[in-house]
Amino acid sequence: MYSWVINKRVQNAFYVLEILLVATAYIAGAQLGFFLAFLHSQVSPVWPPEGISLALVLLRGYRIAPGVLAGAFLANYLHNPHLPTAALIAAGNTSSVLLAAYFIQKYSGRANPFTRVRSVLIFLTVGTMPGAAVSAFTGVTSLRAFGFVPPETYWRVMLTWWTGEMQGLIIVAPFVYT
Repeated sequence: MYSWVINKRVQNAFYVLEILLVATAYIAGAQLGFFLAFLHSQVSPVWPPEGISLALVLLRGYRIAPGVLAGAFLANYLHNPHLPTAALIAAGNTSSVLLAAYFIQKYSGRANPFTRVRSVLIFLTVGTMPGAAVSAFTGVTSLRAFGFVPPETYWRVMLTWWTGEMQGLIIVAPFVYT
């Protein structure tokens, strides 16, 4: 009886550690992404944490989603300490990763999208575009709603965000996964 309790506590401790490591990896990748930003301080032409998160979700499963959410929230809140936008952007970024992982696994029939040409094509299309669009729409619309993005730059910022998400997924995810 006691060994089961101890094993469960050890498993829980490792899970918490895993979540903290995922959040830390997201924050580190976000710092690089913020460094690359030029159009708006929260919009990067390459968003590395999206690729890092996708690779980790494909490798470790959906159970690490709280780490992605926590990392995305903290990274955005530390960069722009406005609670509503940080929360909305984190929700969009997390949704993007989970949607990409779901589509990759559903349409390629496997967790590893880099084993067949068909899987790679699925990764490059349905694995990147819809999720990146969700993240871009959520992020830029929240920044616009709270006055951080002027109306005249909305679509330009949206396009930069979307392509930055996609490039983060396309460039970083295969590297981290392998």
